[in-house]
Order: sequence, then C-alpha cells, then structure tokens
Amino acid sequence: MLRYVLALTFLFLHVVAEAVTATIIVESEAYCMYATGQLCVEIEGGVGPYTIAWSTGSTAGCIGPLAAGDYSVTVTDFNSELATDQVTLQSSEYPQVGGTWLPGCPEGGSPGGPGGPPYRLFDGTSIYNHGLEPFTVNGSAAQYFPIDANWGFLHFDVWANSGAQVQYSIVDGNGCASTLTTTVPQPPQWLQPQVLEVDGSCSGGANGRIRAFVPEEPSGWAAAFKLYGPGGHVEWSSPVGNVDQAGYGDREFLALGLPAGTYHLVQTVSWDHYSVVPELQQFWPPQYLEEQCPDTLASIVVPDLGYTCGTLNGTAFVDANENCVRNGGEPVMTSTVIEVQPGNFYTLINAQGQYSINLPYGDYTVNTVDPNFQEHCGVSTTPFSLSAVETVVTRNLADTSLTGLDMAVYAACGAARPGFQVTYSITLANLTGVLAGTGNFSLTYDPSLIYLNANPAPSIVSGNTLIWNTNSIGAFQHRSANVTFQVPPDINLLGTVLSSTVSGEVAAAEEDLLNNSLTHQVTVTGAYDPNDKLATTSTRASDARYFIGQDEWIDYTIRFQNTGTDTAFFVVITDTLPSNLDPSTFHPGSSSHTHTVSMSGHGTLKWIFPNIMLPDSNINEPLSHGFASFRIRPHLPLLPGAEITNIANIYFDFNPPVITEPSVLVAEYSTGVLERTNEQGQLHLLPNPATDHLRITSEGTILNILVIAADGREVLLAAPNTQSSLIDVSGLSAGPYVVLSTLNDGTLQRGRFIKQ
Repeated sequence: MLRYVLALTFLFLHVVAEAVTATIIVESEAYCMYATGQLCVEIEGGVGPYTIAWSTGSTAGCIGPLAAGDYSVTVTDFNSELATDQVTLQSSEYPQVGGTWLPGCPEGGSPGGPGGPPYRLFDGTSIYNHGLEPFTVNGSAAQYFPIDANWGFLHFDVWANSGAQVQYSIVDGNGCASTLTTTVPQPPQWLQPQVLEVDGSCSGGANGRIRAFVPEEPSGWAAAFKLYGPGGHVEWSSPVGNVDQAGYGDREFLALGLPAGTYHLVQTVSWDHYSVVPELQQFWPPQYLEEQCPDTLASIVVPDLGYTCGTLNGTAFVDANENCVRNGGEPVMTSTVIEVQPGNFYTLINAQGQYSINLPYGDYTVNTVDPNFQEHCGVSTTPFSLSAVETVVTRNLADTSLTGLDMAVYAACGAARPGFQVTYSITLANLTGVLAGTGNFSLTYDPSLIYLNANPAPSIVSGNTLIWNTNSIGAFQHRSANVTFQVPPDINLLGTVLSSTVSGEVAAAEEDLLNNSLTHQVTVTGAYDPNDKLATTSTRASDARYFIGQDEWIDYTIRFQNTGTDTAFFVVITDTLPSNLDPSTFHPGSSSHTHTVSMSGHGTLKWIFPNIMLPDSNINEPLSHGFASFRIRPHLPLLPGAEITNIANIYFDFNPPVITEPSVLVAEYSTGVLERTNEQGQLHLLPNPATDHLRITSEGTILNILVIAADGREVLLAAPNTQSSLIDVSGLSAGPYVVLSTLNDGTLQRGRFIKQ
C-alpha cells in the first residue's frame, strides 16, 4: 500500500512541474583575441537533478576561459525534458581603467608641473585588462614588472599638472588596445606635526618620552611616519597598509623608553601595493616604495634630566570586590592626583587609569589623593626603592570608596564684552566609581544675555533656562555642553556682573548635594588682555580676597585668544602652581575645547589642545577664543596678608609663550561674606558733566579707578587708595564714559559721567 501512495505522489509532481528552461549568462567578456570569456547557465523549472552539456563538451555549470565564438548548452532534467540556449561571445574592447598614483617628490616644483618631477602611475596588469607584454603607452615603450605568468605591474611617468584629466592608449604585444583614463591628483603635503609633550630622560637611562600629533594628510595620500633616534634607528613608526595608515586620519603617537638626544619625525608617502604585494620588493628596494619622498617634519630634543633616576608607573582602579586585583567591569580612576612622598612629587592618572613619573633614586611611598577613596591593599603604606638595580617599579593602586555617589557641576566662560559673543562651558561630573544612572543638568543664564546656540542642543528651553537630559553616567564620567550667547552692544553694561546658575541631578541617590549647583559670575569688560588668568573663590565674595575660614577652594579660568594672522593648529597651556596651593587637591573643570591635562614634578600642570584649529580673530572673532579651568585648595593654614599669586604660559603652535598677568588673591579674615554691589549711588562723580577734573568719592577706600570709553577702550587708570580722588579728564574726547572702582574689601562699584 505504501508503494502505491508514493507512485501517485511522483505522478502528481510530474504532471504539475513547470517546463525546464536554460539561459546562458555572460560572466566575463572575451577581450580582443584572448580567451578571457566565461559563460554560466541559469536553470529554472523542471525536476532536478539536471544534466548539462555544453557545445565545448563541458558538463559544468560555468565554462571558461573562452575566446570569441558561438556557444550552446543543453539541459536535461530528471524527467528527460530538454532545454537549450545559445550565445555568440563577441570580441570586446578592454574597459577603461584607472591606475594607482605614486608622487614625484615635490621639492623643486609641483609634481608633474613645470620644474617639478613627474608623477608615477602604476597599474595592475593581466590579460584581463591590458593584454600581454610588451606594452607601449601612447606609442612609447613602458616598463612592465611581471609578478607571475598571469599578471604584473605597468609603470610609466606622467607629466601633467594636478587636476588634469589624462588618457593613455595602451597597446600590448599582439596589437590589442586598452585605454587608461584618470585625473592627476593633488601633490602630497608635508604635514605640520604638533609636539604635545616631551619628558626628559634620566642620566644614563632610557625613560624619556615624546607625544606628538600629526593631522590628516588633506590631499588623500597614504602618509606614513617614523621617529628616528640619535643613532638612526627607528623608535616608532606608523603601521603599514592602507587600513591603519597615519595620513588617512588624524594620528597621535607616544614613543616611550627614549634615551636623551635628538629625534627626527619623518613623513613618507607610501604606495599601498607595497604591503599588499611583497613580490614587488624584487623590483624596487624598500626605500623606493615604503619611503617615497621622505621629509623631516620636526627635530625633537629629549633633554637629559641631569641626575640618575628611575620610573614609577601603575594603574589605579576601584576595587569593588576588594580582592586587590582589577577584575572585568571595575572602573579605572581618571584625572586623579597621584602623590609620591617624600619630596612632594605629583602626577595625574590618565583616561586609561594609568600613571607614570620619573623620580630620583631613593625610597618612596605612593598613593592616590582623593577624599572619596582609600587604597586598601597596603600598597600605599609599603615603601619601594628606585635604584640602579631596579630602575622601573610598578605599583597598582586598588581603591575602595569612602562615600556613596557624589556628583558635581562646574562652569567657566570666556570674556564678556558689549557687542561680542561669549561661550559658557558647563559640566556635570561623577566624582566616584558608582554608577549614577540617567539625569539632567541645566543653565539658568543672566537675562542680559541673548541665547544663540549650544552644542549639544538642550533638551528643553524654558525662558532663560536650558536643560540637557543625559543618558546613564558611569563611574568617573561626565557630561558637558558649550553654550554661546550674544552680549548686547550696550556700553552701559560695562562693569555689570552677569550671574548665571548651573545645577545637575541624577536618578541615583547622592550623599552630598552641596556641589550639585553653583552660581557663576563674570564682569562685562571693554578692552582687555585676551590671554589672562582669573581666580574666583568658593564664596564668590571677591576676585581679590581669599577669606580665611570662609573660602574653601579657588576656581581658576585661563582664557586665551588667537590674535595672530593665521590659524593656530594646537595650543598648550602650562601652569606651575605656587607653593601655597596644594597640588593634591587639583580637579579639572570645564573647558572650551577637547584636551588632555597632566601634572608633573611638584605641581606643574599642562593642558594640551591638539588640532584645535583656532582661527585668528581677524577671520572669525567668536571662534578665536578658548579657555580651560580647574579647582584647587590652598595649603592650610594661610596667614593674613599671604598672597596666592599664579600665572599661566600659553603656547600657540611653536611660538614663544604668552604669559598672563599674575592672578593675585590676598588672604584675609572677614566677619561675613561680602557681596559685590553695582549701585551707582555709592560712587559719587562731581561735576557731571565734567570739563577738566572729576572728583570720585566712595564710602570705602578706593584701591583703583578705571575709566572706559564708549568704544570699550581703557583710557585712564589710577590707584588712589583713598575715599576721594580728583582725576584729570581734560585730555579725554567729548562723550560718555564709565568709571569702575574696586574698594579695599573687593567691592566693585560703577558710575557714569559725560565729558564736555
């Protein structure tokens, strides 16, 4: 019975199956006189399996290589149904192809152009695209380098200016012609390296380092780089191959373990096929292909530190399971101060949780300095030695949290001037190794400001409040926004304090909410030094006084502007902290551009803004500004009258540093927190209008007086140190003026008068 059912099923299939069809598909053309064609049969319908019979005798689904001619195929299905097809394979012309360029070195003129070397053009060649050797190009013999019996490389020089479209007729040894059409590329450009950091090497040792940044080669060439040491050996090189070539994108590199001496960063223009086809080395020496057009971009000196020393390094992390080993998922600590004693040596943990510092030979202890964490595995209390016997010591620091989640907000801005734009940067930071979850942070800006834009755009705009919703904020992570405002072009704003509020909150519970909000203030000024350093104490009571027992910390903002005549490719800021500031309490704040910050020695800070591309003020004034900020505490106790004086050095590219005017805070006792006032009634100006002299009187002692013209220029400065002062205004032009005075308690007062 079972056999009968199967027979009926087969009969049913035989009846309903569609008729079998066969179609020949041309997979490859038959070029010129050569057997380069390939045909395949496509079968539909019928009942398999199928039997294939080509007119060539082949029974395969595809046949080749084939010369031009007539071809047919017969397909027979399982039911003996037949299907046939035939095709005439024509003799085809070679398709137009484009080659691979290798530049002539650009010294002495543009490659291919007048006075310059030719470009070199390479093209992979086989019977399938150009035919068989020997070849002529536009009637002249061309070089051909066979790799094996089937293919090789055609090579000839091109004399044409960049951007020109060129076409070459290639004829092989049997008279078969092909065409090569391509556009001559722009010549490669020698890049401007940005030497970001150089650390010296111990005498007789090899623990110096060089960190540099090389931007993308803009013309699209595969630029490669090597760092040659004093003995001519390569200390660092970019990977070979077009997947990870420096020059296909921006590249930052770090060369470690360097002895003192002079190093040379060399750019070359590679030909990608060199790494893909090693056989080409038999035709050209490596320096011809791998190091085409070498050019020294920079010479970098690693200084001798002048004393014998060794290197301390390690990783700092949050040891959640307290097993003294970093396991997967345990976060590393970042931007945290590492303190080495004795000697008061400091460094910062980088974004990967790593630190490194060179130290004179001796016995030391090392620890992370963060009030929220404590090293718990005994590493911080166990001394170690650096000596000629042990020049490198590794100490990994496993920390546990002393507190729960703690978030903090930071804010900084550039100069606020009437009629100009000002950029604020605000940050919500997770100071702990605890997951914060989702949250938001906001900026309620001074009503005098006109909101223009923000990056990223705020989630909510409500009146003069901007709110950013955030995704989950992990351990030691932060979220930031840069906001641009227009300061109205009103001369009467000079001396006005713009007050804004920054706040933030997250889903997870916090133990300390005091640092989740702050008030940021900036005074509207006229003409000013575009490169300066500002200090603001935690009470915000004064820009000139640090009130003992009331102020806890100081916020510093270093502002800079490119006032040159060309783009600044990179900016470096250095700040050697004075002895009465405690490096162990340093914490980075908000900044205008992407950067890295480091600390070395006894408290030398360095901010690096690689590839900042800061336009000059003549081209784009709003975008010519930048700033960096940080928070720090003074060493206690502070005595009354002590001055906290700090400056910064600002480097634009390779130019000498711009040194800011000193930021000076004087420590004093105070019975209460002072608030600055701008009420004109407290500053008396007589006569008004004035002709020759103007008497300025206040209820307090006036430390200094600044007179500002309507166009923002500072036209007169005096330091009377009295309650009343008579100033000569006879030399001023007629018109309105603003008077700014600072009292001995830090109060800022403002008044206006007319000069007749």
